[in-house]
Parts: sequence; structure tokens; C-alpha cells
Amino acid sequence: MNTISITKKILKTSLIVSCLFTHFTTTAQNLVPNGDFENYSGLPTSISQWYHCNNWNNSNLNTNTLAATPDYYHTLGIGWPQLPNTLAGTVIPFSGNAIMGFIAIENGIVPDYREYLSTQLLTSTTYGNRYTVTFSLTNGSGNYYGGNSSNHIGIHFSTAPIIQNTNEVIQVTPQIEVPGEVWNTTWQTYSFSFIADSTYNYITIGNFYDDVLTSSSTKVLGSTSSAYYFIDKIKIVPDLYITGDSVVCLGDSVTLLAKNAATFAWADSLSPTTIISTDSTLTLAPTVTKTYFIYSATDTASFTVTVNNPPLLNLGNDTTLCAGEILTLDASTANATYLWQNNTTTPTFQVFQQGNYWAEITVNNCSTRDSVLVNFTPLPLLNLGKDTNLCVGESITLNASISNATYLWQNNATTPTFQVFQQGNYWAEITVNNCSIRDSIQVNYIPFPIVNLGMDTNLCVGESITLDARTSNASYLWQNNATTPTFQVFQQGSYWVLVTVNNCSSTDTILITQERCEVLLEMPTVFTPNKDGYNDILFPIVSKGIVNMQTVIYNRWGNTVFETTKLSIEWDGKNVSDGSYFWLVHYTDIYGNENSLKGHLTVLH
Repeated sequence: MNTISITKKILKTSLIVSCLFTHFTTTAQNLVPNGDFENYSGLPTSISQWYHCNNWNNSNLNTNTLAATPDYYHTLGIGWPQLPNTLAGTVIPFSGNAIMGFIAIENGIVPDYREYLSTQLLTSTTYGNRYTVTFSLTNGSGNYYGGNSSNHIGIHFSTAPIIQNTNEVIQVTPQIEVPGEVWNTTWQTYSFSFIADSTYNYITIGNFYDDVLTSSSTKVLGSTSSAYYFIDKIKIVPDLYITGDSVVCLGDSVTLLAKNAATFAWADSLSPTTIISTDSTLTLAPTVTKTYFIYSATDTASFTVTVNNPPLLNLGNDTTLCAGEILTLDASTANATYLWQNNTTTPTFQVFQQGNYWAEITVNNCSTRDSVLVNFTPLPLLNLGKDTNLCVGESITLNASISNATYLWQNNATTPTFQVFQQGNYWAEITVNNCSIRDSIQVNYIPFPIVNLGMDTNLCVGESITLDARTSNASYLWQNNATTPTFQVFQQGSYWVLVTVNNCSSTDTILITQERCEVLLEMPTVFTPNKDGYNDILFPIVSKGIVNMQTVIYNRWGNTVFETTKLSIEWDGKNVSDGSYFWLVHYTDIYGNENSLKGHLTVLH
């Protein structure tokens, strides 16, 4: 087992802020993710598609996407939200290609209607630290969606997201507010500085006062009385801050970096007046949790480094398994996060194949790694064959023989082979070097097909007979090597067929003889094609000594309803109604004589 302590590098800033209205810029990190709205998941194609802008949300719980939702605009948008000529106004982005828009007041259209934008800050604010907040606003020019101005445009900082149920005013007090009514046909940039009085994680932008407390004026006649604003380039940056590892493991070093100052002076909380470095960076290896201060010419920032002990981890000894077995490695530790060699992050990991496996657990930002080598012994080879079908009376020998193996069959027999005489599922389990494998086979017994060509029979001279050996899923072999399911006999002789189904075969034979016979044709007088399985097809009752014939059936008006040259006629009676019909047969007998017969037939469905 190899155990290694690893310090997780986590960026944390400690910031100081105040609540005064001022104008200045800074190069510090912007705490607002996607503050210029340039990053998106998709280009907007209609109003209310704020969700295409990465990191930004509206505060509305209403599932109707058109209810109190801000709008996303982009120069590559489609239709209504395409910049610069949108339905809400003509606007060129303050920077880049994208902006957002929101309604501050509807002025009598919908009372107390508000739209808000919100996002989670990249880093929480720190109590007592000072931040600079800047953003740009415009009402646009050209075609106005809203021609009114509004006051109370502000930003509210909160620990958790604030919620708007439908379209009502979110009645909270914003920490930052633009003074007076805002009306700009071009971009106006506003800058503020404030001291954070809590740890804030979210910001929400909009008008947080109801219509009674909101001042609004009409600026463009003929447009709607709404106050609509476009916003761009939102930044929240610390005036002076420190970056570095906020959590280290005992014995690890940490490098702190101070930014946004021309001069630096470092001290720690145990001796805040003793300067320990004047460089912008401070490298140290604390043994206890300690707070460090950085003094600039005009500001002070603090940063706390927490020292933790690395967690304990033991994945167990190196091991050998049989192929196909599963080993569960368990790194479970209270309050830990996990990383395995394949980047999975679960507390446990299942091993299916040979290799070196490691886990890294992190508790309080400190990590420990342990590894284990897992080998697999190959399973012995066993193949009883594919499931098989046997004919009744056959047997099969199943063979599981392999060197240095022990055997176990389904009936507890321990021999290398097993003789099968009846249908069933059979299995064998063989064991070599403590590794076992099992294989099974299904043996089915197939009954022989039933073949009956009928009794030996006589044919009239010139007659024929069809021998029928049809059986489902069968193959056929006749005495003359024909392979059809039926065979037409025209002369006397001995005839046989071999029928095979699932490799099981049966045979039957019929000493057909010929003799001179009288010519006879007898037709039925009633025909019932009602699909009850009885008398549904019209056949001759008796037909002997006839070589060929033509049958025509007429209705009572003398119209032909059926005509055939088949000796068996085989009329199904389709498309005719009940009633009397006439039939006429012209035939040639086995002696070459031609003759005709006619008669009546009643059809009953």
C-alpha cells in the first residue's frame, strides 16, 4: 500500500468593501460570471429567452416563459432579438455582441409588473470588504417598446436566490441604486462602491419598489408606457484582494498573492504590526490556522489559511481474483470527496479486470491517495456445445474434460462426461486452481413427423391422384428425388416420401394400380360459403374418369358469376347473394369423349 498526501489547490479571495457612490476602475477579478452576456447556450429566436445566456436566470417561478422574464439579445440572433434593430429599440452593444433587457414598470398596463435578472457570483463576498460595481444602461433609440423612464433601478445582493412567484414586485431593499429617473438613448455607465455587510452569493437586478413608490415619466409619445432598459458589462470587483490556498495540509506550503496595489506590507494576526514581507507574494508553511493581512497605501485586506491533517485511506492489500469476479474497493470517509484513477467520484469502485487501481479522497481540502494491484486468474475453458435437438430414442454425451479439474453436474455427478437420454437443461461446473466456471445446454427431443400417404388405391385409366405429405417446417424427398410437399401420380406404381422436421425423418409408401372405370360427375345442390369450415368451397361430389372440364355458373338472369377449368371447381361463393344459380359443365372423359351436364345450385350464406 502506497499512501501519499496531496494538497488541493483552491482559489479563495478575501475582500473588503464600502457603500459610497464613486467612479473608478480596477483590474481585479470580476465576480459576475458572463457579465457581458457573451457566453450562450443558443442564439435567441424570440422574446423571453434569457435562458440562452449562460449563468443568468430570471427570478420567476411561473412555468410560463412569457411571464415576467427578461430578454436576451445578440447580433446573431434571429428575428425580434437580433441586434441592433430590435422591436424594443435600436441598440448597439456597449461591448461585444450581446446584451439583456428588462421591464422596470408597466405604468397602468399590468400593475406592479416587474422583470428581474439574477446570477450567482463566482466568489462570495466577504463581510466588511469593499467592492466596486459597474454596469451600463440605455433605453435604446429608434423604435421604442417602452417610452417611459423609471427610478429605483438597482442591484440587490443576497445569500440565497430571491424568488418572484409570478410577475409581482420583489419587495427587498437594493444595496445599490441609480439615483433619480433613468433615461438614456445612448449607453450610460454607472459605478458604485459599497461595503459588504454579509456573505452574499447572488445578485438580482431590477426595480424593487411598487408602482406607488416608483417615479416614471413619458419620454416618447406614441410608444407603450413601459420603462424598458437594456443592460451590458456588469462588473463586481474587489478593490484589494489576496489569492492563494485557503486550506493546506500540515507540512505543506502556501503562496499568497496580493493584487490591486502599488505597495505591499504583509503581517499575520498574531503580530499585526510586524511586517514580514513587502513583496506582492508571501510563501509560508503554517502549522496552525492563521489570518494574514496585506496593507497597501490606501487599503487593507485579510486572508485566513486553515491547516488540516490529511485523511486516512486504506484500499487493502494487493490481491488475486478469478476472471469474472468483482472486487469492490471502498474509500468511504466522512465528509470526503473522491477521485479514482478513471475520474469517477463515487465512494466505492468496482474492479472487473486486472490492473493498478487508486483512489484519492479529500476532506477539508486535503487529500490522501492509496493504490492496490489486482490480478486475475483466467477461468478454465468449458463449452458443452450449443442447445441441441435430438430425435426420440437418440442420446448425446456431454464432455467437460480438462486437465487438473474437478467436476460437478446438475445431478451432483462428478465425472468428466455425462450421458443424456431425455429432454432437459444440463449443466457442468469445473474448477481449476480454485477458479470455477459453469456452462449449460438445453437438450430437446423432437418427435418424428407423422407421414400418411393413405391406403393403397386404384385409379381409373387417365386419372391422376395428388399424394400430400405436407407438414409444418418440413423438407421432403420423393422416390424420384422430387422435394415438393405434394406429388402428382398419373400411372400405377409404388410411391414413397421421406419427411424431415428438425433433422428427424419419417417415411411412408403407397402400390397404386390402374383400371378402366365408368365416367361419373355428380354436383351438390346446396352450397353454404359462410366460413364455418363446412361446405365453404364448391367441389364436385363425385368426379371420375374426367380428364378436363369447363364449369360456368349463372345467376337467375343468365349472367355469369363464376367460370373455371379446374377439375375440382373450387368456387368460394364470394360477392354473390343467397338464391338459386345454374351451372353448366363441358368435359372430356378418359376415353376422349366430350359431353355436357347442367343443373341447379342453391347458395345459402
